[in-house]
Amino acid sequence: MKSYFPLAFLFFLAACDSPEGISILPTKGDVDAHMQLAAGLRDNVRFGYYETGHMAYVDASALSAMKRDLDGFYAGAVRP
Repeated sequence: MKSYFPLAFLFFLAACDSPEGISILPTKGDVDAHMQLAAGLRDNVRFGYYETGHMAYVDASALSAMKRDLDGFYAGAVRP
C-alpha cells in the first residue's frame, strides 16, 4: 500500500525521564532497533530528558526545559 505521506516528513520528539528511557514512550534503542529508519530519518527523531518525564507541567523548571526543546524541535522540523 502506498503512503500518502512520505516518511521523509517524519519528525518525532520523545519526552523521557532519563537517558535510559525509563518511560512509557519509545527509547533511542527502540527507535534504532525497531523502527528501521533510514539513516537520514534518524536525525528527525529527538529525545528530551526531564526529571518529570513527559509530565513537564508538574515542575516549572522541567516545563521551561521542554519548551526550549520544543522550540528547537519545531524550528528544525520546518522546511522551506
